[in-house]
Amino acid sequence: MTVLTKTEEDNYSPAKETNKLKQFIIIGLMIAVFLVMLLYTGIEKVYDAFLEIGLAGILLVFVIYFTIMLLRTLRWALFLWTTDNNLSFLYLFRVAMISWAQNAFLPARLGDVSRLVLPKKRYDVAYGTNLSLMIIEKVQDVISLFLILGVSAFLTVQTIDLSDEITFLLKIVPIISILVIILIAVLTVLGQQVLDITLGKIAFFETLHLKLSNLYQNYREATIIYAKNRRILALTSLFAILVSFIEAIGIYSVIIMVGHSIPIEHVLLAASFGLLTFIFPLLPGSTGTFETAIAVGLVAVSSISKEDALLAPTIYHLLVIVFLAIGASIASINLELTPEAEIEAENEIE
Repeated sequence: MTVLTKTEEDNYSPAKETNKLKQFIIIGLMIAVFLVMLLYTGIEKVYDAFLEIGLAGILLVFVIYFTIMLLRTLRWALFLWTTDNNLSFLYLFRVAMISWAQNAFLPARLGDVSRLVLPKKRYDVAYGTNLSLMIIEKVQDVISLFLILGVSAFLTVQTIDLSDEITFLLKIVPIISILVIILIAVLTVLGQQVLDITLGKIAFFETLHLKLSNLYQNYREATIIYAKNRRILALTSLFAILVSFIEAIGIYSVIIMVGHSIPIEHVLLAASFGLLTFIFPLLPGSTGTFETAIAVGLVAVSSISKEDALLAPTIYHLLVIVFLAIGASIASINLELTPEAEIEAENEIE
């Protein structure tokens, strides 16, 4: 049995110990994913690529993804601030870092649950409010990716001679993208009506209905506020496009650094396929599917080999995982302290 000294007893805090455990778990799981990806690609080839990229290239990818996380957090903050949930940008950034880090190794984007639970626990932000904005975010993300996919496919057809089969596919991609965007808009409206009808049908389950009513009421109120505030919707939609574009630029920069010259529109096309796997992840963190989707796209529209086409997105993904592991570990420190406990901790330090 371990006996704590008086000083250790005074400094001991279950919350702090829980936070430390969470940090170790995050780091451990991230390292596991990291090793799986290394073995999948080939350790020697990845090692040589890292030497070629160098520290400057690694820092460049970190800066690019840091910018992406800032834009994601700002979009989230704008939605919350619109509903009078005035959480600090720094707090939301820390939660976002943890959430996206968890998404890197959890299936079905389960890391998004942190964005529901942590603000509720710390600031009593209604689940329905956050759920509403997260759904809108996903709709914006899908629309932005199909928009970039359609534009890049159109530009690719104009700038390069490809086989008849590939050319035909690229020519119909813009049409498919437009149809998907229209379909998403229609389903968004119909989905709202289905929820209204469904909630009324289960009214006889009083307890369940009460819980769902509270959740859905908050969801509906937030959705109405967002729909009325067209400036916020337009601005956050622009952020969604910027995030997708900047992430494609990150992949493009790695391709350049490992010694390949590919037109930016070709990379945008391939990156859009890869990034769509994050919206609908089949595997934890889309590990493997993300790299494969980009590699297939690059091979289809350029002369790059399959091995090199797979290497660049793998390097990028590995660097993102490392960045998120470091960021989430730092962000999780004392994150769940209540306002009162946080003030007491600050007074003790002073």
